[in-house]
Amino acid sequence: MNITPPKIAVIVPAYNASAHIADAINSILGQSRSVDEIVVVDDGSTDDTAVVAAKASSKLIVVRQKNAGPANARQRGVESTTAEFLMLLDADDILHASALEKLSDTLLRHPLAALAYCPAEMWSPTDEGQTHVDALQKPNRENLWETLLYGNIIRTPGCVLMRRSALNEVGGWDMDVALKGNEDWDLWLRLSENHPFALVTEPLLKYRVHNASMSGNRAEMIKSMLVVFRKQRSRWKRNSSRRLAIDAGEWQGCKYAIREILHEARSAYSNGQVLLAAQLIIDVLRIGARPTLTRLFSRYSFGWWRIFCGKQKDSLTV
Repeated sequence: MNITPPKIAVIVPAYNASAHIADAINSILGQSRSVDEIVVVDDGSTDDTAVVAAKASSKLIVVRQKNAGPANARQRGVESTTAEFLMLLDADDILHASALEKLSDTLLRHPLAALAYCPAEMWSPTDEGQTHVDALQKPNRENLWETLLYGNIIRTPGCVLMRRSALNEVGGWDMDVALKGNEDWDLWLRLSENHPFALVTEPLLKYRVHNASMSGNRAEMIKSMLVVFRKQRSRWKRNSSRRLAIDAGEWQGCKYAIREILHEARSAYSNGQVLLAAQLIIDVLRIGARPTLTRLFSRYSFGWWRIFCGKQKDSLTV
């Protein structure tokens, strides 16, 4: 009996992406597994992104909206399609020719998985086209949700082919602008609560590295990281074991962010940028305050009280 494979839609959210979007669209059109729907969501671009996209292919639909951010554009694209399998490809990234075929085959072999994903091939056209494979791909804990608490293991939504049913189950993309830069991580966390992910170990996407990318804006990424943890804490406020896992993940994320900012502060001070160094130190204090106090006083306060009362002599390790 022949079973009709699920339809695939590729959604391309785009903002001022006229320089790169044709490459992204051509990579979609060149897939070994044909695409059933292609939607470009022009998120209030001030350049000719929509015109370039429309000229690239008559097979796609261009949806235009006022600028509302990546999550809003992605959700608008989802709502403009009907296919069961969905890919959200950033306008400056490029799919390998076999990407949709391999991801869809993997998703079909794992019917319980919310999505299939792969590592990215990090690519900088200005660096003589040099590439290297992304290291963020494999869960290092038995619990996928806990793995994701310690960091996003999926480089970009273009590495993912997901089921519409799973996306609908968690309410779609969260369009809170405070999540900008980490809205995909927030979605993976919600999906991982009840579903496994299927991994294709082969890199199937070229991730364009350039200064204009959101991931290069460290300060904004750190702010949205803290919002992700606040959301998780609110979701699991009545589950003590999950709250402890969230606190541990936030502590780890903040330690990494603080190390990076302190390195920048030292460099700024060495270059005579005293005011910048001072601002970076203030950022460190702001970022580290809540998770530090939580770890010191919430988790260990009872042990400290026992030491104070002379009932426990062992030291506590933070």
